[in-house]
Amino acid sequence: MPRSILILIITIFTSVAFAQENAPNGGTLRGEVFDTTAEPNPIEGVTVNIVGIDKKVVTVKTDAKGQYKCDNLPAGRYLINMSKKGYNDRVGRAVTIVDGGDHFVQIRMHKRDNAVPVIDRPLGYIIGSIGERYKLEESSMGALYQSLLEVLTRLEPGNLEAKLQENNLMGAMALLSHPDSKAAFAKHLTETQLHDYIEFIENRQQRAWQTVAHFLTAFLDQTLSLNSKQREDVLKLLLDTIAHSPKLDLDSMFRGPNLQREAVDLLPDDLKISLQTILTPTQVKIWHGLIKLINPKRDLVDESELSEMIDALLTAHTEQQLGTLSERENQRLRVAIKGVIQQAIETQKPDIEEKINYIDASFTLLAGLIRQDVPREQAAEQLELLKKKFTDEMVMSKRWRGPELPDLTSHPLYQQTIKEVLSEEAYRQYTERQTERQVFQTQASQAMLVTSLDAALLLKETHRKQLETTTAQLTLLALSAEGLHMMTTEMVITMNPEILRLLRLYND
Repeated sequence: MPRSILILIITIFTSVAFAQENAPNGGTLRGEVFDTTAEPNPIEGVTVNIVGIDKKVVTVKTDAKGQYKCDNLPAGRYLINMSKKGYNDRVGRAVTIVDGGDHFVQIRMHKRDNAVPVIDRPLGYIIGSIGERYKLEESSMGALYQSLLEVLTRLEPGNLEAKLQENNLMGAMALLSHPDSKAAFAKHLTETQLHDYIEFIENRQQRAWQTVAHFLTAFLDQTLSLNSKQREDVLKLLLDTIAHSPKLDLDSMFRGPNLQREAVDLLPDDLKISLQTILTPTQVKIWHGLIKLINPKRDLVDESELSEMIDALLTAHTEQQLGTLSERENQRLRVAIKGVIQQAIETQKPDIEEKINYIDASFTLLAGLIRQDVPREQAAEQLELLKKKFTDEMVMSKRWRGPELPDLTSHPLYQQTIKEVLSEEAYRQYTERQTERQVFQTQASQAMLVTSLDAALLLKETHRKQLETTTAQLTLLALSAEGLHMMTTEMVITMNPEILRLLRLYND
């Protein structure tokens, strides 16, 4: 599909592979490449480089129908880079491969005018943002563009140009921090304007990292059943850490079909964060278990290990969300937890294909909206049907589906026992805490959508506020890949037509 906001979101998508003895080894990556004409034509002979986190590259080419396919890719994160003579390169499209998965990525490539450099689009967005902010004339904007282009042509490949290709927000930061480009800016902006724009971009980046910190805190809250003090401590730790991690790239986050794998990759590996001093022993057990379980090289999870993880998940929720309980109350909850474990084990079923179908359906609907193949009203109707099906499945299916850890705290047996053991007042307080947690997770997800689009388009403040108003009305069915993809589609359906037009231009 065309590059869309989904590329920039979301992103934190992880994988817990509950495979059986004959589990598939690796996944399939396939897709199509079209040009950007009114009636898109397939492009034959495009070189598709699939780059793993170990820097190993698998290369395939598109056929006469513009289609490509690569089987048996080991589970893990990959970047897709595409190139063909006469077309602008497409670089940095991310995908997370899961065992047994069939992943589809559709890309559109611009035919290159020899007079127009590959870097035209991201640089053009940055120049457009500056020109609109300071009411520059077209001639001044053109001269600034040429000055910065001269800077880029003197740089080594993969330096500033690579930053510009990654993300408009990161590209603007890279341009502003480079000595040669600062001199180019100084020719066309007053000193006051230049300082103002630097502050504008730095504030944008700071707001983006704050959003990332809130989103990660919401994910950890859902996974570990954080109490209010832990939530405050985790958020502070993340804000402090991200503020000192300028190399982090928003464009690489929150993209794939599994939320937990990306979070586990990001927190201990990229941010070097340890939660040991904040979490209880039970929560630490869950976190370490999650890190161990999502290892893409892992083929099998035995029943005893699965039982221990479910036990820890429900025990942590009991300890942090229910307050002090009597021995009798604890015992009744232990019996309920054993019942939930038994039901989850009996119905254990890795259901990767079912999961991917929801994500593919959201991608297809979103692509149709952006290409204007599907009217808004029709898209809204299709999305409602998709959301209903997903909601019904969440209600009816209380099994450990894989490849993500489920929120078994909502299991009817466990929830009914909580209602029975707590006093009326204690249960009221408990439900208020759960509502508060749900609101926190929803608001964090809404803010993530706005920030991701803002990072791509460098929205005017009025547009950003309009988008914030739109997303504030969105619902989060689940803090999962499926839930976030459907929320994104709903945002595009309901967004301001002017912002949608910018998004379409960005994806052409």
